[in-house]
Amino acid sequence: MLNTVRNGAIAAVIAAAALIPGSALGTGSAVPDPSGELVTNLIGRWAGNGDALFKDGKHEPFKCVVVYFTDKAGDKVKQTIRCNSTRLDLAVESNWQVSAGSITGTWRETKYELKGTLLGSMDPEGYNLYAENEFANATISVRTSACQQDVVMKFSKEVDTLTAQLKKC
Repeated sequence: MLNTVRNGAIAAVIAAAALIPGSALGTGSAVPDPSGELVTNLIGRWAGNGDALFKDGKHEPFKCVVVYFTDKAGDKVKQTIRCNSTRLDLAVESNWQVSAGSITGTWRETKYELKGTLLGSMDPEGYNLYAENEFANATISVRTSACQQDVVMKFSKEVDTLTAQLKKC
């Protein structure tokens, strides 16, 4: 079952990447790769509040801080995520490589010492990621502007969905 879900999610990410102008998977004419600028616009500390929906149907508000660091070219990203509430304590570090709009990388949850892989794509409005390891998986959608990120994370385990609005300005 997990392989079917994983393969379906990977196929969806690859299909989305194929639609990105300038993507190595795209079939259109060569377009300059905008992902470097999109990545460098992420740099900084984003903070805000969100809502966690658990598999048992209960909701809980949480606070979250996400920090992005990149190299000058905008093709390597280090991200730290800290979100917490009474029932939720999430501490994740991830490292991405961005090439022609496609994202690959690794993540590590520091409290429970879990780690896994990332696969995704950038688009003009933000990025989408698929994170997995041998125990669970998650999809992450981040729509971003100069001062705000709208985040939706869907999980396969105890937490169903996290939604958050993070501000930088």
